[in-house]
Amino acid sequence: MRKDTKRVMLLCLGLLSVLVVMSWFGRGRSTFKPTVSDGLNHSKGAAHSISKKFVLDRLKAPATAEFAEMGAEGTWVHEDRPGQFTVKSYVDSQNAFGAKLRTWYICKVRSIGGDDFTLEGLTTSK
Repeated sequence: MRKDTKRVMLLCLGLLSVLVVMSWFGRGRSTFKPTVSDGLNHSKGAAHSISKKFVLDRLKAPATAEFAEMGAEGTWVHEDRPGQFTVKSYVDSQNAFGAKLRTWYICKVRSIGGDDFTLEGLTTSK
């Protein structure tokens, strides 16, 4: 192989590696703002309920999900401002290999009127 060809291949491999690492670290953050209607008043309970729906959308096996009850040890809901909440909780669900794992998450949601919330941010322990 010529030196120039080898150099180009190494550069491409390096760039590909950087892209893979960047996409892996960006998995827990949402860059879009989906809206979900939950039919509940905008309270801590509603924020906890709606956060589960946003997390469920990102699970490999959503049918296996078992969410922590509101008030379970280590979980909390905080109203940052009127209508804006931060939820810390966890879900037990199967991964792609069928193993049951606990994933902790912090979900920020905001009321946008009526029964609608928008996702402001979601980070997970994965």
